[in-house]
Amino acid sequence: MKIWKPVSKYLYVLVFLIIIYIILGIAVSAIPNKLISENSKKSSEYLIENKETPDVIERNTSYKREYIFNYTNALMLNTAFSIDESKPLESFLIDRNNYIPNITEILNEDTQYGLPNNSYYQNQVEAYYNLTHKDRGSTVKESYEYARYWHGYLVILRPALVFFNYANIEKISMVCFVILLIICIILMWKKVDKMSAFLFFLSFIAMNIFYSAKSINEIACFIIMLISSIYILLRHEKTEHMPLIFIIIGSITNFFDLLTLPLITFAIPACIYFLMNAKDERGNLKESMILFINFALAWVLGYGITWIVKWVLVDLICNRNVTDIALKQVIYRMGLSAGSKDFNYGYVLSENKKYLGNQVIYFVAIVSVAIMGAGIIRNRNTRLKINPSEFIIYLIIAVLPFIWYFVLKNHSVVYARYTHRLMLISIYSLWIFLAKIWGFDKEDRIKGYK
Repeated sequence: MKIWKPVSKYLYVLVFLIIIYIILGIAVSAIPNKLISENSKKSSEYLIENKETPDVIERNTSYKREYIFNYTNALMLNTAFSIDESKPLESFLIDRNNYIPNITEILNEDTQYGLPNNSYYQNQVEAYYNLTHKDRGSTVKESYEYARYWHGYLVILRPALVFFNYANIEKISMVCFVILLIICIILMWKKVDKMSAFLFFLSFIAMNIFYSAKSINEIACFIIMLISSIYILLRHEKTEHMPLIFIIIGSITNFFDLLTLPLITFAIPACIYFLMNAKDERGNLKESMILFINFALAWVLGYGITWIVKWVLVDLICNRNVTDIALKQVIYRMGLSAGSKDFNYGYVLSENKKYLGNQVIYFVAIVSVAIMGAGIIRNRNTRLKINPSEFIIYLIIAVLPFIWYFVLKNHSVVYARYTHRLMLISIYSLWIFLAKIWGFDKEDRIKGYK
């Protein structure tokens, strides 16, 4: 009974969340398209003006070369515009693209490998532009569904398009991101320690996250991660509720994300939780490992169950075969199916390193050496009493992106433009690991010996 009680509570919460997702999806899908048509048109023009290659914006910043995957940004905007307001539930579940009621003639269901092998569909920016301009909309004869994901971003994007075009939405989301980051850093400064807060900020600088936050495709996971971290900083003492919190985080991540950077919504909040635990001098290595495994399982359950429920709902309500397609696609992205290329792990790492850039590696190395150097100087007249149980958990968290790259090899190569940003987890956890070893987190960690 004691085991069933928390499990049943978790299931009730997931059912409640999914009901909320559906209600919100129906509500935003019922928004008349005429209210978003003008800003959608302006958004497509903005994307056309700012594209350099068909669907990618490249910027050689002073620090590192950056890529904004406009393909997915345009796809998300296209999905928001393609909603049939007269059928809100169906529209929200099957998530059409390139669709205009009574004009589109060919309706393609979701397929294992995504879009048709056709240059028109592969150039999402131009497809979105054609869709939103009436003089070209008549050429949109064929649409396709992308039903394997929830596309939860629509509950924010469609209402936002009533008032703003994409250029303004981009700016607003950036402001929200920066505000949440500042709040998180201030709370860490006050509730954890100054070094952890400083390294948190520095890890965002190292990965140039402020540039990627301009993409609505990538920013969702960062915002979920920051809100989750803020909650944990404020309510960390409620340890018994933390598995439930990670189930909620996993579920919300799956609702909003298109499998871009979901891992950061688990790893960074988990890292911050263990920092808070260390601050309060609670737990040993065994207890930390048990908590880590519980949190990981909770997050995976929240993410996985929410995803599977979407497939089942589409199959039952819309008479599709999404469950089979989605499972095959997962296997494909893992590089395990006959139709997918099983990339060598070294190649997977090299592709992500390419987008990471040598400058980031140099920067991380310099900061790491600086932490160790400062530690040596700081403790030159004392000896540190090192307790491995206090810092090994951060080394485990630092390895998580490499496990992700190994499990999802195909995905990590094809979408290395943004999967390389998972290294934010490794960079921050590595620096915390080094700071813990050298006793930067607490003055009384430095013990002199007579």
